[in-house]
Amino acid sequence: MISYSIVIPTYGRNDFLKDCLRSIEAQILKPKDVFIIDNNNDININKDVESIINDFHSDDINFNYHKGDINSGAVARNYGASLVNTDLVAFLDDDVLLDNDYYKKIVGIFNHNAEVVGAQGIDRSLIESYKLNIKNRLLGKFWQTVENFLENGTVFKKNNSSLRPSLAVVNPIPDEDFCVESEWISTCAGVFRTKLFEIIEFPNKFVKYSWNEYVFFSHNIFKKKLGKMIHTSDAKYRNIPTDEGRLPPKELVYMAEVYDLYVFNNLFNRNLSDKLIYLKSRFFRFVIYFARALRARNFDFSILFYSLNAFYITYRNRDEIKSGNFRCYNERFPID
Repeated sequence: MISYSIVIPTYGRNDFLKDCLRSIEAQILKPKDVFIIDNNNDININKDVESIINDFHSDDINFNYHKGDINSGAVARNYGASLVNTDLVAFLDDDVLLDNDYYKKIVGIFNHNAEVVGAQGIDRSLIESYKLNIKNRLLGKFWQTVENFLENGTVFKKNNSSLRPSLAVVNPIPDEDFCVESEWISTCAGVFRTKLFEIIEFPNKFVKYSWNEYVFFSHNIFKKKLGKMIHTSDAKYRNIPTDEGRLPPKELVYMAEVYDLYVFNNLFNRNLSDKLIYLKSRFFRFVIYFARALRARNFDFSILFYSLNAFYITYRNRDEIKSGNFRCYNERFPID
């Protein structure tokens, strides 16, 4: 049986972390190690996180606390992967709850096919949202068709798990059974062969929330033909919706534009079609911000100013950003 360990970056979600670790304890196929990388900068929060981890005692699982050097999800995942000495490294967000057979089913994919280098299951919340808001609702189907065209939200296509030049990830229809090769794997609950980190890593200049670092990492695996990645409906988890530990909207708007340009330039940007699709997605991202401001009925259009200014700053500093210099973002939003 292939062995696996889990890496969990954590920031500002202590209560969620407890539940996440409990779901790991309940796994039928247990990991060898769990490495929790604490990205919090407050010493009191660090003590709380360490205390939470120390409360988990198991004869089968080693729970390990490590302080991150910088508040960065990407750097934390690279660091965590360097600590792993098992065949597989499973990345897990601290606000995720796993079905108790999640890793049994995911590891089974690797056992069945030596060519597989990455695998992920499906979020139960995504299935429920699709059934409630889209599947049997004419208006929901209409808006999903619009989303599929705009490529700014979740794109659904039957038996398709690809990545668009807009950087929108395409998901198979959530409430159908599927097991398909994928062009991307999420770090929400994705599993990879540890040996990949001898060749590739997450972008270590991405800080804080590290927007779209999983797209950069996993699609590079696909582009470099390092092996197959599998997206399956058989293994399920639940991503708990929360605003805790997330960036304020203003900062997230700027981060999305800056990091997206870097990711797009590395993964696509090879022809006019790619560029037009990417630019279309930027325009409709602004339209979506506008629609949300109207729907909120408080007519606070500050997010629109942030969006326009973020696009302008990104364009003005495009050469630096493409080379991996994120000064225009880091100086505006320094790490505490």
